[in-house]
Amino acid sequence: MTQGDPHNLEQRLENTVQSLESEKISSNNQQLLERFYNYLVSQELSNSRVTRHLRCVKVVAEYMDGDLSSVSKSKMVELVGAINQNQIKDTELADSTKAEYRKSLIKFYSDFLDTMKDDIRQVPHDLDGEKLTDFFTSTCKTTMPDPETLPEPDTIRKLVRNAPKTRDKTLLMLLWSTGGRISEILGLKWKDVRFKQGEDKELVTVVFRETKTGENRKVPIRTGFVYLKDLKQKDPRGEDPDAWVFRSEQTKDQLSYRSAYKAIQRAERRADLEQHTKTNPHAFRKARATFLASQGMNQATLCEYMGWVQGSDQASVYIALAESDKENTVMELAGIKKKEENRERDLLPVKCHECGELNRFETENCRECGQTLTTASIFKQVQIEEKTEKFMEEIIRSDTEFNPEEINQKAEEFVKEEFSL
Repeated sequence: MTQGDPHNLEQRLENTVQSLESEKISSNNQQLLERFYNYLVSQELSNSRVTRHLRCVKVVAEYMDGDLSSVSKSKMVELVGAINQNQIKDTELADSTKAEYRKSLIKFYSDFLDTMKDDIRQVPHDLDGEKLTDFFTSTCKTTMPDPETLPEPDTIRKLVRNAPKTRDKTLLMLLWSTGGRISEILGLKWKDVRFKQGEDKELVTVVFRETKTGENRKVPIRTGFVYLKDLKQKDPRGEDPDAWVFRSEQTKDQLSYRSAYKAIQRAERRADLEQHTKTNPHAFRKARATFLASQGMNQATLCEYMGWVQGSDQASVYIALAESDKENTVMELAGIKKKEENRERDLLPVKCHECGELNRFETENCRECGQTLTTASIFKQVQIEEKTEKFMEEIIRSDTEFNPEEINQKAEEFVKEEFSL
């Protein structure tokens, strides 16, 4: 379970239990649901899972006529059909939500009632929960994410530029760079943020604790390094290892999911984004997995990075998505289309060529010495272009075989050595 309670799950569970006393639910079904709640809690399930099971079976109890304990096979077929056809509630249900309803029915009948029928008077002794639910599954078809709707590095760049607070900028950078679940990111404490010491000080490792798989997960990142460093320096409790990294400015408590989403929406309203671009917290996780797969990360590493169990179908979805873009790959290999550069490079810290200080990508002047960073970048690029042209002339005269990429790389290396950029 994630550290803290950013989703306010404890209160949601309490509200769900209180809602069982409804006029739409018979007294027999209310008693069964209360016993079901106690059974779920005894299994040490998370508050989120207990709430989901309880809510789903409660909706079924409100929809059906008669007792939950007296359902026939034909009635169960009717119930599952109603779920699949969006008749169980007034609102349209996503395929994943329908799967949750089916999962909860299996939990209620083939687990809870089968186990407890001898102790609950109104449950028939001949009830066979497994047979009642053997004709349907709790899974749903995995759908491929649409890359056109997911945020990209340029999306992050725009959002960060338009986020007014260092806290919100850092949140956006971590959503992208770590690919973490929002609950994992909001569950970070300063003791979970480790800046690398030694020669290379441009790396930070975040430790997600008590994750969905039950294990801690370490994610090294460079994108977002400066933002985390700035946030810690500005935070009055930055040296307190048990302080939340992301906190409410009003209550000083752990930042809630709702407040985090509002922070993203504030930045979105200011930024000029495509209308179809999704910016909900989970969209950043999907986007990161898509990006890493497109950069060639293998399935095992992707599972480890994203916090999926090894062999997870989730990882294979993103690997397949990256491999599906065969047309662009063929065109790049044929030289018809220029190979796309790693656009994440624009999000990396900018090193001042005067003093070596690391700065945010959006900063125009070095925070240490005041040097204009944009001018330095332009100067560097001009030098590279000039050296590239010079090398090209020399190669033509000497009839030496070099491809354009090697020439440009040679120019960059020369400029870096000459100007220590």
